[in-house]
This record gives sequence, C-alpha cells and structure tokens, in this order.
Amino acid sequence: MRVARTTTLALTLALLGILATGCPKQGGPVEGQELVGEWADTGSAIYTLAIVNRQLRLMSVVDNDGEVFEVRKSGWAGGHFTIDYHVPSTGYDVTITLIEQVREGVWMTYWVNAYDNGNEEWTKVD
Repeated sequence: MRVARTTTLALTLALLGILATGCPKQGGPVEGQELVGEWADTGSAIYTLAIVNRQLRLMSVVDNDGEVFEVRKSGWAGGHFTIDYHVPSTGYDVTITLIEQVREGVWMTYWVNAYDNGNEEWTKVD
C-alpha cells in the first residue's frame, strides 16, 4: 500500500510540475517565417529559403547565369540570419548576413568573401 501511495504521489508531483511550467509548444510562429520564399540580390542571383524542422534554412542559390552554388550552412547568429555558400566557378566562399528589413519585401544584406565585401539588397521574388 505504501508503494502505491509513493508512486501516486510521485506521478501527481510530476504532473503538477508540467502544469506549472507549461507543456512545450509545438505550434506558434517560427523565427524568420517572413523570409520564406525566393529572393533576388542586386546581381539577380536567386536565394530560396524555407522552413525545415521549424528552422529557417537556405535551400539553394542559383546565379543569373544558371550556376548553382553549394550551400554550406545557414542559421541564426547574433540575432541575424546568416548563410555560407561556395561558388564552384570562382572558388569563392561567401558569407551573407541579413542586416535589416528596409521596407516590405526588401532586405539589406552584408556579404563578404576572400576578395571583397559590401552591402546589397535582396528583393522578394514571389
């Protein structure tokens, strides 16, 4: 009888702990949801972003001449969405950070590679 009471008490305390702290949320907004879709940079390369496993990810980068760049990584760093990709034809490794939304459908980015850096606008395609 004592074991049953102890087990019941432990289960009750565990349930109260879950109720007090709240259950983990499965729904709700995903950070960066407004960035999902296709974006064109000033040079007309197309960046495709999507939500994968509730995380914003860069899916592809295709240059205006059709060259497909190799996506290395993407994610949030220091409150900004950052992407890294490789350009096979030049050997450049590029990092782009989305700095701020300038207006609806336009983001200012900062890019850097081994030879240069600068700012560029991304414009929503779709």
